[in-house]
Amino acid sequence: MALEEINLTIEQGEFLSIVGHSGSGKSTLLKLVYAEEQTSQGHVYFNERPIDAINRKHLPYYRRNIGTVSRCQKFLKL
Repeated sequence: MALEEINLTIEQGEFLSIVGHSGSGKSTLLKLVYAEEQTSQGHVYFNERPIDAINRKHLPYYRRNIGTVSRCQKFLKL
């Protein structure tokens, strides 16, 4: 199990950096938030609605609200 007992709130306009060792669940967390994978337990919410309730044809509209940057260490001072 890559992730266990995650509770995370990201408000509109906030930025979040997720860093960690290989295999620590960073990609899994992103896939859950981006609705590319479903949780085995619990829920992921967007605007107080579980994202698994979003119709598949509406997922592109949901995903437009999420921005990601991956492996851009040269742009970010860590």
